[in-house]
Amino acid sequence: AMMEIAAPFRNAAASLSEEDRRAAQEEVSANLRPLYDGTLTNVTAPVLIVQGSCDELVPRHQSRRLFEALETAKELKVLEGADHGFTKADDFRTMTTALANWTARYLSTPST
Repeated sequence: AMMEIAAPFRNAAASLSEEDRRAAQEEVSANLRPLYDGTLTNVTAPVLIVQGSCDELVPRHQSRRLFEALETAKELKVLEGADHGFTKADDFRTMTTALANWTARYLSTPST
């Protein structure tokens, strides 16, 4: 079942030409650029960034810059060998487990 969920991501990433991949990276860069200009100081919620080391769309330096610009509780988790869509079952499981643990840590209701 996990592989069926990931298949569309894997197929989409594999079908990108080098030119389309570069264009997607430039679009991501353009969309993230304003965030580095002080906008992130308004973010107060905890932030988890999960990225694959083989992400074909978002360069690792951009995730690092985003992480460094945040002034709140934060974590940058890089999954070795994972692609942008976490299309391998183990990568998808690791990513969703990290999200679940992060959510439980920061969004759980305090005891009364």
